[in-house]
Amino acid sequence: MSNFFSVVKEIAERQPQALCYVDKDLSYGDTFRLVQARAAALQARGFKKGDVIAVLSKNSPDWCITFTAILSIGARALVLDSNLRADMYSKMMAFVDTKMVYVSKEFMTDDYGVEKRSIAETDPPSAFTPTEQVDEDDIGALFYTSGTTGDPKVVQLSHKNIVQTSLVCIKHVSAGPNDMFITILPLYHVYGLVAGFLGAYLSGASVVFQNSLKGPDILGTLAKYPITIFSAVPQMWEVFFDRLVKMLKHESMFKYRMFMFFINHAPDFRHIGLGKLVDKIFYPVHKTFGLRLRYLLSGGSRLTWRYNLYYKHMGFTIVEGYGLTETTGPILGSSVTKPKPICVGKPLGNNFIEVRDTNADDIGEIWLKGDAVMQGYYNNPAANKAVFDENGWFRTGDLGFLDKDGDLHLRGRKKNVIVLDSGKNVYPEDLEAFYLASPLIAELTVFGRRIDGREVVYAVIVPTFKTRDCYVQIKAELKKMNKGLPTYKIIGSFAISYDALPRTSTQKVQVFEVIKKLESGAYQVSADDPNFVVKEIVAKTPEVEKIIAVLKELLATDVFYANEALSDFTVDSLNYIELLSKLETRLQIKINPSQFISAPTIEALIEVLTASPGLSGSNTTHDEIFEGKITTKTYNFYNPFIELGLWLIKIYSKVFWRLQIKHGEKLEISNDIIIANHQSYLDILWLLSILPYSKRKHICIAGKRELRPLKLIFPGLHIIYVDRSGNYIPALKAAADVLRSGKSLIIFPEGTRSYDGKIGQFKNGVAYLAKNLHKKIIPISIKGAYEIFPRKNWLPKLMTTKQSSLDVHDKIDPDQFTTIEELNTRMKDLLQA
Repeated sequence: MSNFFSVVKEIAERQPQALCYVDKDLSYGDTFRLVQARAAALQARGFKKGDVIAVLSKNSPDWCITFTAILSIGARALVLDSNLRADMYSKMMAFVDTKMVYVSKEFMTDDYGVEKRSIAETDPPSAFTPTEQVDEDDIGALFYTSGTTGDPKVVQLSHKNIVQTSLVCIKHVSAGPNDMFITILPLYHVYGLVAGFLGAYLSGASVVFQNSLKGPDILGTLAKYPITIFSAVPQMWEVFFDRLVKMLKHESMFKYRMFMFFINHAPDFRHIGLGKLVDKIFYPVHKTFGLRLRYLLSGGSRLTWRYNLYYKHMGFTIVEGYGLTETTGPILGSSVTKPKPICVGKPLGNNFIEVRDTNADDIGEIWLKGDAVMQGYYNNPAANKAVFDENGWFRTGDLGFLDKDGDLHLRGRKKNVIVLDSGKNVYPEDLEAFYLASPLIAELTVFGRRIDGREVVYAVIVPTFKTRDCYVQIKAELKKMNKGLPTYKIIGSFAISYDALPRTSTQKVQVFEVIKKLESGAYQVSADDPNFVVKEIVAKTPEVEKIIAVLKELLATDVFYANEALSDFTVDSLNYIELLSKLETRLQIKINPSQFISAPTIEALIEVLTASPGLSGSNTTHDEIFEGKITTKTYNFYNPFIELGLWLIKIYSKVFWRLQIKHGEKLEISNDIIIANHQSYLDILWLLSILPYSKRKHICIAGKRELRPLKLIFPGLHIIYVDRSGNYIPALKAAADVLRSGKSLIIFPEGTRSYDGKIGQFKNGVAYLAKNLHKKIIPISIKGAYEIFPRKNWLPKLMTTKQSSLDVHDKIDPDQFTTIEELNTRMKDLLQA
């Protein structure tokens, strides 16, 4: 290896046709040509070896191409956090003498005091030949440290740091061209850079960028692509699991208890030969993540031990890494074949570890040396002297111990250790993991604080339930949990925060910010603190009283408090439209969907509902959807091969799957909504095959992103993709546009295929459209498709002896129903008949 560019070039030449960036359908050959074009453009503008060029952008293929091009000419890429205040960037760039910055569109309007170019701009195609010798020890990237201590520094990483760290990580998880990475971590964090870009690229794998952190968006991507390696920070793994448990509790306490029973006893069942039973129980969880998933990677901070065990017991291989920005991210990694919980493994590649100045428990400070360790802080000799010894060992400031196998166990930051007056040491990270096991505690951070002249263990806690008596409840919970700890370790005093704790961009709690807020009086420090009396929401007018009563009924609660949000009641984005439509029906108002989604608390939601006009009033977003300008284009497309294909499907279905069309004469389509129960992927093919082109050309389909392959098979289809992340408004607007333009719409009210052949819960979107646009509904019952092609199968049966059918019912007039709920019930009853 000589430099980063030479490695990138070798990979591109080895597999030019392999898919690199899925989002833009770029092959490795395409990507390398774009890298060369940008590198040549930089050279042409006079940039040279050693110049600093900044990158300020969200994750994207353009980010990776730009980073690679900068390093290719021997320049240094200053990688900037895209979540900082605008006024910070110019100072950060000036400190390292930045010559230019590449920015994405959201950063184009600000002035940074240097030349600014769009990261998405197109460079003229050009071959690139380096004009200067770039060695492996030359600096390639500059990173500001995350600033958890309030004193950020600039880390200098060489080409060798970047390449060797990536290569040893690739080797550790055996990554290769058959893998597909999902990149959700920010590339401006070195762990994200290595795990989400460099590791994938240098292994020849494909990359899918996931910029939305919404759970449904992430799950949608996992369902859409065959992801094999998924890297995230510990908090994300914990949130995923907690969300799963919360949903199970909401569905049934029995389901929740059985799930937790099997997750806690999975090793016992596997030990006695019942591993297949355990695998079957957790199969739905694996299917959610994707059945090709090989590894979950966790880094950036320590994963709480119980979550590590939970994922392991469910059958996932979770690999924990340890490292800092100063060590190019992961410098140690846990074993992929014999993982240990609460352990981050051994050094990777040509890296080494020492634990110095150990105490009686063999816990000491971690020192590191090797290929991954940085070249020092930029222009900061004092800081470099403080962290490097005379032999080049790097002081991490972290504490831990090595077990008999040489694996490292972390115990937190040295500066965070609480030294009590008795001389006892308390490790905050251990206590945080212990207390977070409580269902009453959503977040907390532990630190030392002097009270009445002595050092005590103090905590700031975010309660799960923000009720009037939550301080008292948390105090009682701590008292109960303290019984399991030595006296010197228990939390002596605490405060309550009703907002999320401040965190860095890598989700580490900013303890110094928490302490500042505590000292400024931002937290509740006692049960009778007059500034923090959590108030029950009480109606002051008859209108608000009615709204609160309906919300209490729909959300199944007896009381609302000012700090509560919809998420506290297990209302996720998939249920927003149901709740919105029920509120509109019950309260006889028109709700602005955008305001409804963005309301941060129940109190704010009540304000939105109070301000919503009655059915005779107007609402900007509502009117835009149902009465505004039609922006969705519809089209006709005739292709004889498509017609032949559908005809063959129809004939095959009748002969081998015994498909029968019942009451086909009722299929008189005229600007209607066609609905059907959703049993299988065959459903849409059957519906299309029974319609002649003269009717089908006036029809649009609404469905999930999984319907995209239909566009490849039948390029003439007009499909509206429904965003299941919660922003349903674009799909609703597009569907309304189709109907308002005189076309018809096929839609499955269940929103997803049946798991068992039975009809599932109906979403209210169809009824909502029909009622507002006064469009009739044609219900079609599908039978037999599930038996031929169930959800769990990759391919359908070739033939069946059982009858299958499409049964067309009489049209439903939505104007004959008083409420959306009544109409929805009628639709479901007909399809079940």
